[in-house]
Amino acid sequence: MRCLVSEGAIEPPVKINLTDPNLYSHGDPYAQWRWLRKHQPVYWHSPAELPGFWALTKYDDARAVYRDPATFSSRSEEHTSELQSHHDL
Repeated sequence: MRCLVSEGAIEPPVKINLTDPNLYSHGDPYAQWRWLRKHQPVYWHSPAELPGFWALTKYDDARAVYRDPATFSSRSEEHTSELQSHHDL
């Protein structure tokens, strides 16, 4: 999988909020997903109304995570903090 965040990462043109129902009913979710695929294909969505989560925007990354539940699981805080530490690089 790719590096999660690189230094000097490009800021999104709008605030990314994948959990906002208005994005899907009145906005352009495709633009946000396109931006994420290009600039941050593995994106940490910070907690707000819902707990934080990882959004994988590329097929190969999602497939790799799906096929490796021992490494990538939401059942263990240990793995979550390990992923978060990679995000903070």
